[in-house]
Amino acid sequence: DGQSTLQGRLKGAVREVCGSFDSKNLTDVLDHGACMEEAKASAQRASVTIMAAAKSGKPVKTAMVISN
Repeated sequence: DGQSTLQGRLKGAVREVCGSFDSKNLTDVLDHGACMEEAKASAQRASVTIMAAAKSGKPVKTAMVISN
């Protein structure tokens, strides 16, 4: 339960962490791409850890920071 919700939240977090970029600036494009790849990999590792813990019956505590 909640796996699709988790994946959606992780995708949103990746976009939030990496932010926007100037698509006309090659350095920005490359930096943003690298950020997205690194953040996606980190999110995937977190997802695996969270799902394994949930399946074992010992969920891990997580936190969500919401800012306006």
